[in-house]
Amino acid sequence: MKCTLPPGRYYIGDICYALKNDIYDDIWGDVYDYSDGKFEVDNSVFAVAGTKYGDGGYKGSNGFIYDVDAGVIGMVHEKLMKMDHYEGGGTMHTFTENVSFSCYDGLFIIESNNFYLKINTDNEE
Repeated sequence: MKCTLPPGRYYIGDICYALKNDIYDDIWGDVYDYSDGKFEVDNSVFAVAGTKYGDGGYKGSNGFIYDVDAGVIGMVHEKLMKMDHYEGGGTMHTFTENVSFSCYDGLFIIESNNFYLKINTDNEE
């Protein structure tokens, strides 16, 4: 799975911690059956894919341990977040150019301009 997201400020991590509950359950769940992909909601976007082995702690190439409790890692634009800022579980980053989000066999790659992040969910911390 690979997609491109527009510039903006995004949460990176398990989307259960950041995505507004009504979007998580009513749109991603009820409409899209919690599937992998890129989803546009209210003129904004989020992308998500399943980890290789479900829940756990997965170390990113930035040294951060991404906590996973819903078996997924994704990117959520700040407009779709349930709070103005997020503390714990994931990271926040502002992209000034389009950003590529991809996941193949549990290996997540997020890159844009001078930003590169790899999260290998084949290895739990």
